[in-house]
Amino acid sequence: MKRIVVTLVVLALFLGGCGSDDSEDSVPPVSLPGQVNDHGRAEARNDMEIEADDVYFEPTFIEAKAGQKFSVELHNEGSPRHTFTSGDLGVDLELPAGARRTISLTAPESGFVSFHCRFHEGQGMQGAVFVA
Repeated sequence: MKRIVVTLVVLALFLGGCGSDDSEDSVPPVSLPGQVNDHGRAEARNDMEIEADDVYFEPTFIEAKAGQKFSVELHNEGSPRHTFTSGDLGVDLELPAGARRTISLTAPESGFVSFHCRFHEGQGMQGAVFVA
């Protein structure tokens, strides 16, 4: 009986150490003012897609290397008009429902730059490109 209990304890410790830790994914990588509807993060790469939907961007956070240039296909999958707006990234693009547009972005040298929808920022539709 003692052998079974020891085996179960060792097995429980082993399995506990192998589980995934989602705590990193649940904590935003940067702090933005106001509400943020967090729909995940992705690594910056050419031809990545950012979905603009009712009222969030997916991914919400984009991890990039310092100064990295990359192209993004923006797709409005929501029913209202959305924008992808960022003074720091030099973009203010309006997208009607169903529209797709490809833009080029450059990550900052350090820290992060935010983006938002001019129409829905107050409802949490914002995100950021950040340097890890």
